[in-house]
Amino acid sequence: MDRKCNACGELNRGDARFCKNCGSPLPAIKVKLTQQELAHEKQVKKFWRNMIIGLAVVAVAGYFLMFYINRAKAASTAEQYSTKYLSADDMAFGTIKPGAFVFEGLTWGMDINDLKRIYPYAIASNDPDFKQSLMVEQHDLKTQIPHANFMSLGLYNGKLYALKFEFGENEVFADQQLRIPFKDDIMYGRFTGLYTIFKKFFGDPAVEQYPEKSMELRKKIAVIKSGAMPDGSPANVYAGWILKDTKAELAFFGYDGKLHLTIRFLNEPLWDNSTAAPAAQQGNFRNF
Repeated sequence: MDRKCNACGELNRGDARFCKNCGSPLPAIKVKLTQQELAHEKQVKKFWRNMIIGLAVVAVAGYFLMFYINRAKAASTAEQYSTKYLSADDMAFGTIKPGAFVFEGLTWGMDINDLKRIYPYAIASNDPDFKQSLMVEQHDLKTQIPHANFMSLGLYNGKLYALKFEFGENEVFADQQLRIPFKDDIMYGRFTGLYTIFKKFFGDPAVEQYPEKSMELRKKIAVIKSGAMPDGSPANVYAGWILKDTKAELAFFGYDGKLHLTIRFLNEPLWDNSTAAPAAQQGNFRNF
């Protein structure tokens, strides 16, 4: 059958692809498929449709599988780290008694010269919790306190009246710093482990705030990290013990989009003295 060129009207052979007169492309030939060919085409379309649906189902199933696997790993990590360092924490804080505060040879009222004899590499710092402070790095501590990034020594009139430990997800071995997966879950595990040790040594806390205690782990950590409960109230987790002239505090809270874990030991008579506590103590994340 001759094919007519749409551009110039010239008739061309049925198998021609371009017009012999003007060179324009000729319209495609509409091929009428047989019933067998139509059935095959339908099967091919059905195959690809089922393939796409199947891949989508696999992707969704994979997403939920990974979600539950990660949630299980998070719970396992938190549980592991809640018990992993109990012995180390026992050795570090076991000398602190309700009747007398002693930590690595430190007692309340020591002056800077006494402190430098125990920690010769302690340096002056600007810890917001104290008007004057020295910082002791992790590797200068006499006992191992895993994940304790540093210790602050709070001073008032040149005398020791407070200790503070700031914890982080990084663990330091020699000069190498290793990042560990599930860092938020590790921090939560360290909090529960330290809480266990403090209850062992000091009994039930005199004051405790844990509004999200009944939540599922992932939601609990997310709420603490955000710093606020769904109703807008503070999400800080806090436990405090009164040990005669010493106040022991354990706080787990969110600030600036990160989790913070802090321990403080305070000489209560001085700490409660308004001239000793710094103005910076007024911040929501510091007022445990």
